[in-house]
Amino acid sequence: MRKTQFCQIWAKLCLFLQIENHLFNVRHTLHKQERLHSRKEIDLLFQDNTSFFIYPFKVLFKTHTDSSDGVATILFTMSHKKFKHAVQRNAVKRHLKESYRLQKKSLITLLKDKNLHVKVAMIYIADGLLPHQEIETRMKIALKRLCKAIEQENFNNFVVQ
Repeated sequence: MRKTQFCQIWAKLCLFLQIENHLFNVRHTLHKQERLHSRKEIDLLFQDNTSFFIYPFKVLFKTHTDSSDGVATILFTMSHKKFKHAVQRNAVKRHLKESYRLQKKSLITLLKDKNLHVKVAMIYIADGLLPHQEIETRMKIALKRLCKAIEQENFNNFVVQ
């Protein structure tokens, strides 16, 4: 194979990959706009929410229809009594953010289809840091359950208008 043929094939492959990434249009990032950091919004979420439990997470969430861009804002937290050092808490948060970042695609596409905005708080309740693989599988289960709760028809009672 000549160098020019290789370059042509490589250019076509790169073009195909760009088109495919554009079709899915969900990047594996976690920007500041996607993180829940306002004290006022956090207090509102903890006052009026819907919750469920999947070990090692307690998931609190609240949906809004005021946003048409289909965005989820998320907060990760854990007990300061169980993780006394900030280094430990930061390590757990790093694992949680990484697993959410890689698996948020289904949630984002659902929210865009329904024109909803959801605020989520994931409280890590395990006593120690679980292996990353287990955190990923549990995060996947939690996000599927969150999507199922949003899709349910009787979930309309919880939507704030």
